[in-house]
Amino acid sequence: DLFEKTGDGLVLCHLINATTGHHVINEKALNYKQPMSIFHKTENLNKALTGAKQIGCQVVNIGAQDIVKGNPILILGLVWQIIKLQLLSTISLENFPLLVVLMQPNETLNAFSKLSAEVLLLRWLNYILKLAGSKKVAKNFEKDLKDSEIYSEVLHFMSAEECPKIDMEEFSSIKAEQVIFHSKLVGAKVFLNPKDICDGNRRLNSSLVAQLFHTKHCLELNTDELKEVYVSTLYFLGRSDQAKDFLREQHELKYNPQRNNNGKSNNWQTD
Repeated sequence: DLFEKTGDGLVLCHLINATTGHHVINEKALNYKQPMSIFHKTENLNKALTGAKQIGCQVVNIGAQDIVKGNPILILGLVWQIIKLQLLSTISLENFPLLVVLMQPNETLNAFSKLSAEVLLLRWLNYILKLAGSKKVAKNFEKDLKDSEIYSEVLHFMSAEECPKIDMEEFSSIKAEQVIFHSKLVGAKVFLNPKDICDGNRRLNSSLVAQLFHTKHCLELNTDELKEVYVSTLYFLGRSDQAKDFLREQHELKYNPQRNNNGKSNNWQTD
């Protein structure tokens, strides 16, 4: 049971460290001996809350005793914040320069680089929908995803063979079940259930979209203009060596047809 497992602070501390990829919390300084006293549980939980705050979680209205007592709303809220940070923290121009493909006309790199992960994910959804030839538009992670049609279009584009389009005449719960099943088939980790999709749960829907993005983002530099913008982005990010490598690669692809025929693609794509 989640509420019992988090009661001594150990799970939360380990989760925070696993999420960030480095030791925000000194795990050697935690109390492990069982059975654990309230005092030692509180010590661990205070370390967990301090660590959560350091990585960007809002912990103003939650204390160690709330977790010891198993307050479900506060514990779920904290755990979700930690998981969300892990899922969304890497969705940025810094980590994925190819996201520049989603930049809108007349938008500057400086402005684009400041967009939140959720805004970028919505743009990505609409990018995939456009590639898929769909007229659907995602404006939010709530009502626009409740009927599963957008998920169906995106998953079908990601893997048409594994993810046939979902019959929109089916009951909502059945459509949502198929979304989850197809998401797992393409390799996404799923943290929500059909009811969450049908209810338009913003947090859990954004987590699923983030997982789909990480599984197969499908971002491509398929025009010379996009390639030029990509190079500008690399320089903007201070990655001049990477920009020069890319330009060299493109030059070789252009003037070495044999290399093109050996599997190199002008629709340059990266992870």
